[in-house]
Amino acid sequence: MLPSRPLMGCAVRIEMGAAPHACQGAEPEIILQPPCDKKANTPRRRQMSGHSVTTYNQEHVVIINMVSLVMRSRPNLDGLEIRDAGSKGMGVYATRPFAKGEQIYRLDGRRLNFAQCVLEIATFQLRIDDPLQIGGNLYIALDDVSIKFNHSCDANGAICKESDLVAVRNIAVGEEVTFDYALTVRPSLYSWAWNMPCKCGATACRKKVGDLKSVEPEKVARYIRSGLLQDYINHYLSKASSA
Repeated sequence: MLPSRPLMGCAVRIEMGAAPHACQGAEPEIILQPPCDKKANTPRRRQMSGHSVTTYNQEHVVIINMVSLVMRSRPNLDGLEIRDAGSKGMGVYATRPFAKGEQIYRLDGRRLNFAQCVLEIATFQLRIDDPLQIGGNLYIALDDVSIKFNHSCDANGAICKESDLVAVRNIAVGEEVTFDYALTVRPSLYSWAWNMPCKCGATACRKKVGDLKSVEPEKVARYIRSGLLQDYINHYLSKASSA
């Protein structure tokens, strides 16, 4: 908690840091740090609102670290690291084992509707394969961590619920964590435009990443039985089967 008012006679300087991505539940950490004072010989320390502050004879300067003040901190990458993935660019790798069915990460970013998504793609703010669809008219423009998870036609992860990344099978330390992009794209009048060549290197590589219809029906059925599809995809499939 910031003090209600600065110390009498103090100058207050606020320095902005490079704010990393927001993380839900992060607590702000306020760092109070005095500058060097040539005239100050023996600094003394006292408490101010629970923080230890060094005071000088001539000047008091409170430097507030805005990185934490704006409620931002580094995302929790427990068990994961981002590193070079060769021809795929950057990728996300496991630094600890993940058991089948365990949640690995929750993908996050800015939420956009379809029109906003199209506008940002048309103005080159987003690439066509960047947003993650999470509803019939709802997308996430993935943040800098979430976007590093690469596609694989034989992925070891899957997106469930809205954007939870869950292990499809046991994942060993050092293994790249991937998911099948096509299983997150609902077939629509526009999904034909969402496709790209695939070079994931899997034995069962489909050579192209498209929408849900580009995935083998047997694989889709297996994911349905295992509960490894997003809620909105399950709703689409349920509606399509009853039509």
